[in-house]
Amino acid sequence: MQITKFLAVALLANGVVADLTFRAICTMLDMNFVQAYVNDKNTTTIACNRYKERNTGDKQHDKCPDCFMDTNGVSEFCHSPGEHIGEKEWGQYCEEAGADSNFSQGK
Repeated sequence: MQITKFLAVALLANGVVADLTFRAICTMLDMNFVQAYVNDKNTTTIACNRYKERNTGDKQHDKCPDCFMDTNGVSEFCHSPGEHIGEKEWGQYCEEAGADSNFSQGK
């Protein structure tokens, strides 16, 4: 019984963490060569700036004081070292910025 309770708590805790990410991009559909989604710097920048200004409550994804655009030379993405970016919330910000889709990556 104790093991079952432990597993249930561990799975629930893991589900909460799975919704948070440290890096995210907005994507646009590129049909020039092959139909594919590609990183869109413009919508990613807009979404990142809006997410940084977010202040909707007390949960980790409600604020992103450490959000910034990371331009490491290879790809531009919104970065939150403290994993404040909520995957669902990020998708909404990308959509509002005009993106077709989005991608996020947790640790």
